[in-house]
Amino acid sequence: MLALLLVMFAAGARAETGIVTLVEGSPRLLRGATWYKLVAATRVEEADIVEAPDRAQAQIELAAGSVANLVGAGKLHFVPRQAKSPLPLLNMPAGWLKVVAKAPGVRVRTLPFDLVIVEGIAVVRADGATIEFLANFLKILGLDTRLREHGVRTEHLDQLVEQAWDDPCHKTNAVPVTREDLRQLYLEVL
Repeated sequence: MLALLLVMFAAGARAETGIVTLVEGSPRLLRGATWYKLVAATRVEEADIVEAPDRAQAQIELAAGSVANLVGAGKLHFVPRQAKSPLPLLNMPAGWLKVVAKAPGVRVRTLPFDLVIVEGIAVVRADGATIEFLANFLKILGLDTRLREHGVRTEHLDQLVEQAWDDPCHKTNAVPVTREDLRQLYLEVL
């Protein structure tokens, strides 16, 4: 399994978000449409992706002073920082992550946790089994997981797509999403 580190993107100029201080194995960096071999002292900018295969690791010292060490196989997305929040936000759907935080800290979101680490050390693990666990948990609770089971019909999709498009989370999503992508997602869970 590959570890993926998506490092912050935002509209406007690409700013440096950190620097690679440790590389083990053969991680690589995607900048724009080109993959590069990742080496220590590489500057990580907004919208860069660092990918490391199983048993590899990449350590990045963030510009604010905290350090994130992702150990493969796993995924870590650095998402755009909100103007009102001084904390870098990391989404971690899978993998092992060690964070050594310094003020103002780091926020790490995994399913099902949302952690804020202001100062100190935290080790976090997320894996694909988390999604399976949540699906089974919802089933045990008797909660319906299909939209049609809640009265949603295909004629409601345009309104749902527009609501999702206007949601603030859409603007900060780590992966660009089109209205057609949203429609397809709704069709899959209808």
